[in-house]
Amino acid sequence: MGAVAVLLLAAALLGVAAKPAAAQSDLCFSQLQVLGSHNSYHQAPPQELLQAFGTLTAGPLLAWQYSHPPLTAQLDAGVRAFELDVNWDPAGGRYGQAAGLRLAGRPGWLDDPRYQQPGFKVLHIPDFDFHSSCLLLTECLAEVKAWSDAHPAHLPILLYLEVKGAGQLEEGLGAALLALLQGMLDRATAPGPTSFIQVPDTTAQTFRDLQGELLSVFCNSSSPHGQLLTPDDVRSALGAGPGADLQQLLLRAPGQPCPWPSLSSMRGRVLPILILRGGSSQAAALEQAYPGLAGSVMRAEQGGRTPLPQAAFRASAVGRLGGGDDLLLDLPANASAVAAALAQSVRDAVATGFIVRARADADTVEARAGFTGRRDAIIAAGPQIVATDFLLPANQQRAQGSSAALYSTGYNVTLPGGQTARCLLNLTGTPAAESVPMQMVAAAAGDGIYCGPLEGAPPGKVAFQPESAAEGAVAGGPPPAPETGAAPQPPSSAGSAAAAAPPPPPGSGSITSGQPLVAIAAGIAALIVAVLAA
Repeated sequence: MGAVAVLLLAAALLGVAAKPAAAQSDLCFSQLQVLGSHNSYHQAPPQELLQAFGTLTAGPLLAWQYSHPPLTAQLDAGVRAFELDVNWDPAGGRYGQAAGLRLAGRPGWLDDPRYQQPGFKVLHIPDFDFHSSCLLLTECLAEVKAWSDAHPAHLPILLYLEVKGAGQLEEGLGAALLALLQGMLDRATAPGPTSFIQVPDTTAQTFRDLQGELLSVFCNSSSPHGQLLTPDDVRSALGAGPGADLQQLLLRAPGQPCPWPSLSSMRGRVLPILILRGGSSQAAALEQAYPGLAGSVMRAEQGGRTPLPQAAFRASAVGRLGGGDDLLLDLPANASAVAAALAQSVRDAVATGFIVRARADADTVEARAGFTGRRDAIIAAGPQIVATDFLLPANQQRAQGSSAALYSTGYNVTLPGGQTARCLLNLTGTPAAESVPMQMVAAAAGDGIYCGPLEGAPPGKVAFQPESAAEGAVAGGPPPAPETGAAPQPPSSAGSAAAAAPPPPPGSGSITSGQPLVAIAAGIAALIVAVLAA
């Protein structure tokens, strides 16, 4: 590159870096990468369950040994994507038991009165993995809404909802193991249920009720949908009518003009997204409730390879390293190769124009081994959402009622750049793993976006202090249940577990709103030297 060209490039970069707000307005929603939590409500189950069952159920129970801070603390720390498992309970009372506790010799009835209320319950696996930082869906939604009200310039919050259907216990534990556990339950002597919870089938009414709960929290006097950005809102912003094909409107290969509404118009909004599989009975039920998603406040994410109409979101690389149905959680010998293949699948999905959610870890395999290869490969592959079970470092995780660390490694996941989001741009404007070598920071009231290279990027934004977490949720969830098996009370949203992000290291090239223009120029000067040297 000639000296004149280098100077022109430097001048262009200096102009953009000096005008961060204007520069950010040119970014597209699909060009952002944010951090998300998987099973965002989850609290590790009691250690006594594992002790009671030993190696019989070691795989599933060990895979559930992780806890997240309350949703408010996650938002404070920069998380902008949540996943909630919602269990339909139209009459109330269906989920007020824990057969797993009875098998462990404890009373198996859960006497928290919230279990008796009609409405969706947020929990992972009934009877076994039921501890949640917000048991009622309306509680979870209220946390998100309150935080959004207080931070109206935030980047879009993605709210993934997985409706749990019939057969989930068999899927989680396996039919043979479940039959064995039923035999143990028949012989149990502690008070409690004599059978496992049967989750109802998903119908069109399930989705109508789910939409009703969303609107009951977000609806306000000025807007029937409040902060919710609906599929019809997106269609209208793009000049299309209700029921127009969202895939035709939104799926654009990288490098093409941005198909989404402006990023500034999407700030302060919440996007509910249903996790579905193409061709499934749940997908059919949703279509019956809201044909073509017309009138729905929820959009769809495609899981698996079967196409899902209207889905502009896609899940990729969400399974365990190595796959298979075995109960082993050991790191496979070819872990790096498997991680590379997962990252390639993410790149393929991004290339088709989907908003892609990918997991940096699954089933605690990476945390147990301290393996960061998958995490780093997934981040570099450029999915818009990087989800993890380990916002909190692994060696700070605790089981219910235990002070002992569950892990010896410090594995956790943050986004490079020290900001809420990372932009997926190269110098031609194409989403890619390597970005423009500068950082743009939004106005003080909004979320910052890092647009710099991965190598040498400032540390990630997310940082939690276990000792200051509300009601111990960070250190391993709510206190252990009393002998009645009562579920924990919901955490207070008043406290924040988020600590200030550490300052960027010297020479990182990061730019913050408090640095003078000379610092920006110095960073660009270093870039020029590097280019000329090359």
